Amino acid sequence: MDVKQEEPKYSDKLAERRTELAQTRTILAAGRNLMAWVRTSLSLVSFGFTLYKVMQSLHAKGITAAMQGSGPRRLGLFLIGLGTFPLMIVIFEYWKFMRQIGKTPTFIVKMPSFLLACGIFALGLLLFITMLVHIDLF
Repeated sequence: MDVKQEEPKYSDKLAERRTELAQTRTILAAGRNLMAWVRTSLSLVSFGFTLYKVMQSLHAKGITAAMQGSGPRRLGLFLIGLGTFPLMIVIFEYWKFMRQIGKTPTFIVKMPSFLLACGIFALGLLLFITMLVHIDLF
Protein backbone atom coordinates (compact mmCIF):
# COMPACT_ATOMS: atom_id res chain seq x y z
CA MET A 1 0.00 0.00 0.00
CA ASP A 2 2.82 2.37 -0.65
CA VAL A 3 1.47 5.41 -2.34
CA LYS A 4 4.23 6.80 -4.39
CA GLN A 5 4.50 10.58 -4.22
CA GLU A 6 4.49 11.93 -7.74
CA GLU A 7 6.96 14.61 -8.55
CA PRO A 8 5.30 17.82 -9.70
CA LYS A 9 5.15 18.26 -13.43
CA TYR A 10 7.25 20.86 -15.14
CA SER A 11 4.14 22.85 -16.04
CA ASP A 12 3.06 22.92 -12.37
CA LYS A 13 6.48 24.18 -11.29
CA LEU A 14 6.37 26.82 -14.01
CA ALA A 15 2.90 27.95 -12.94
CA GLU A 16 4.00 28.24 -9.31
CA ARG A 17 7.06 30.23 -10.35
CA ARG A 18 4.95 32.60 -12.43
CA THR A 19 2.56 33.09 -9.52
CA GLU A 20 5.46 33.95 -7.22
CA LEU A 21 6.83 36.42 -9.76
CA ALA A 22 3.41 38.01 -10.18
CA GLN A 23 3.12 38.48 -6.44
CA THR A 24 6.61 39.99 -6.33
CA ARG A 25 5.71 42.42 -9.13
CA THR A 26 2.53 43.38 -7.25
CA ILE A 27 4.48 44.06 -4.04
CA LEU A 28 7.02 46.16 -5.93
CA ALA A 29 4.25 48.13 -7.67
CA ALA A 30 2.60 48.85 -4.31
CA GLY A 31 5.95 50.06 -2.98
CA ARG A 32 6.44 52.35 -5.99
CA ASN A 33 2.97 53.77 -5.49
CA LEU A 34 3.70 54.42 -1.82
CA MET A 35 6.99 56.11 -2.73
CA ALA A 36 5.20 58.38 -5.21
CA TRP A 37 2.93 59.51 -2.39
CA VAL A 38 5.95 59.98 -0.13
CA ARG A 39 7.65 62.22 -2.73
CA THR A 40 4.51 64.32 -3.12
CA SER A 41 4.00 64.58 0.63
CA LEU A 42 7.62 65.48 1.29
CA SER A 43 7.45 68.21 -1.35
CA LEU A 44 4.31 69.72 0.16
CA VAL A 45 5.57 69.51 3.75
CA SER A 46 8.97 71.00 2.95
CA PHE A 47 7.49 73.72 0.74
CA GLY A 48 4.92 74.62 3.38
CA PHE A 49 7.49 74.78 6.17
CA THR A 50 10.02 76.73 4.08
CA LEU A 51 7.41 79.21 2.90
CA TYR A 52 6.25 79.68 6.48
CA LYS A 53 9.77 80.32 7.80
CA VAL A 54 10.71 82.71 4.98
CA MET A 55 7.49 84.68 5.28
CA GLN A 56 7.79 84.69 9.07
CA SER A 57 11.27 86.15 8.92
CA LEU A 58 10.22 88.75 6.34
CA HIS A 59 7.27 89.73 8.51
CA ALA A 60 9.50 89.99 11.59
CA LYS A 61 11.80 92.37 9.69
CA GLY A 62 8.81 94.46 8.65
CA ILE A 63 9.29 93.81 4.93
CA THR A 64 5.80 92.38 4.40
CA ALA A 65 3.88 94.81 6.58
CA ALA A 66 0.75 94.54 4.45
CA MET A 67 0.41 90.82 5.22
CA GLN A 68 -1.43 89.63 8.28
CA GLY A 69 0.75 88.10 10.98
CA SER A 70 -1.06 84.75 10.91
CA GLY A 71 -1.14 84.47 7.10
CA PRO A 72 2.18 82.65 6.69
CA ARG A 73 1.31 80.28 9.52
CA ARG A 74 -2.07 79.42 8.02
CA LEU A 75 -0.56 78.87 4.58
CA GLY A 76 2.21 76.70 6.03
CA LEU A 77 -0.29 74.68 8.08
CA PHE A 78 -2.44 74.17 5.01
CA LEU A 79 0.44 72.90 2.86
CA ILE A 80 1.88 70.72 5.61
CA GLY A 81 -1.56 69.27 6.33
CA LEU A 82 -2.09 68.71 2.61
CA GLY A 83 1.12 66.69 2.53
CA THR A 84 0.79 64.86 5.85
CA PHE A 85 -2.76 63.66 6.28
CA PRO A 86 -3.24 62.04 2.85
CA LEU A 87 0.03 60.18 3.51
CA MET A 88 -1.54 58.72 6.65
CA ILE A 89 -4.40 57.36 4.53
CA VAL A 90 -1.99 55.93 1.95
CA ILE A 91 0.07 54.22 4.66
CA PHE A 92 -3.09 52.62 6.02
CA GLU A 93 -4.14 51.52 2.51
CA TYR A 94 -0.69 50.05 1.85
CA TRP A 95 -0.86 48.12 5.13
CA LYS A 96 -4.35 46.85 4.29
CA PHE A 97 -3.32 45.83 0.77
CA MET A 98 -0.23 43.96 1.92
CA ARG A 99 -2.28 42.09 4.53
CA GLN A 100 -4.84 41.30 1.83
CA ILE A 101 -2.22 39.56 -0.31
CA GLY A 102 -1.07 37.57 2.70
CA LYS A 103 1.99 39.41 3.98
CA THR A 104 2.69 39.42 7.71
CA PRO A 105 3.05 42.63 9.76
CA THR A 106 6.73 41.78 10.27
CA PHE A 107 7.26 41.62 6.50
CA ILE A 108 5.47 44.95 5.98
CA VAL A 109 7.38 46.78 8.72
CA LYS A 110 10.70 45.66 7.22
CA MET A 111 9.88 47.24 3.85
CA PRO A 112 12.05 50.36 3.33
CA SER A 113 9.25 52.21 1.55
CA PHE A 114 6.91 51.64 4.49
CA LEU A 115 9.53 52.81 7.01
CA LEU A 116 10.29 55.92 4.97
CA ALA A 117 6.59 56.74 4.59
CA CYS A 118 6.08 56.43 8.35
CA GLY A 119 9.11 58.67 8.98
CA ILE A 120 7.88 61.37 6.61
CA PHE A 121 4.42 61.16 8.18
CA ALA A 122 5.94 61.58 11.67
CA LEU A 123 7.99 64.57 10.48
CA GLY A 124 4.95 66.20 8.89
CA LEU A 125 2.87 65.60 11.98
CA LEU A 126 5.60 67.07 14.20
CA LEU A 127 5.85 70.19 12.02
CA PHE A 128 2.07 70.55 11.87
CA ILE A 129 1.69 70.31 15.66
CA THR A 130 4.57 72.67 16.41
CA MET A 131 3.17 75.28 14.03
CA LEU A 132 -0.35 74.79 15.35
CA VAL A 133 0.60 75.41 18.99
CA HIS A 134 3.20 78.11 18.20
CA ILE A 135 6.30 76.21 19.31
CA ASP A 136 9.49 77.24 17.51
CA LEU A 137 11.58 74.07 17.36
CA PHE A 138 13.27 74.99 14.11
